[in-house]
Amino acid sequence: MPRGSSPHARLAESAAKSFVLNKARLDTPEYLTDDLRGQRACYVSMFAKPGNRLRAHAGHIMPTCQNLAEEIITHTCQGISTSSHALRRTDLNNLSYVVTVLSPMERIAVPAQLAPDTFGLHIISDTGKQTTMLPGRPGIESSDDQLTTALREAGIDTTRDSYTMYRFSAERYE
Repeated sequence: MPRGSSPHARLAESAAKSFVLNKARLDTPEYLTDDLRGQRACYVSMFAKPGNRLRAHAGHIMPTCQNLAEEIITHTCQGISTSSHALRRTDLNNLSYVVTVLSPMERIAVPAQLAPDTFGLHIISDTGKQTTMLPGRPGIESSDDQLTTALREAGIDTTRDSYTMYRFSAERYE
């Protein structure tokens, strides 16, 4: 595996290289840390260096695979596949990887239960419109900012749609 600071980011990097260079999904490594063996939801983000520009991003609020390692590999491949600008072989040495591992969702009733630096927000309307905001998003200073941005991004009109809010904490691995 490539050298990086966390096993999560190194796994994402290996998955990206396998997918771009070999057009193949990386097999799950035989040795996994306890954390990577557990079933957890995550998002994988790939940023161009320098400049920290987002190149690819994918994830899910609920676990979709057997374990976190599979989640990381799957979301890395999905992020690359759905990126608006294809990642090429020459891009691989200029990427940094961030894996954000989510805690289970907790339903909340009021925005005061949010803290945008601590909690992410998942919001879903009665008509199925939804969005997820990871914690620590630049430009989001307050609970009201977080809720307003989430409603706008999901296309939820509060005069017509009712919605449910869920918060979650997250661990970020680089």
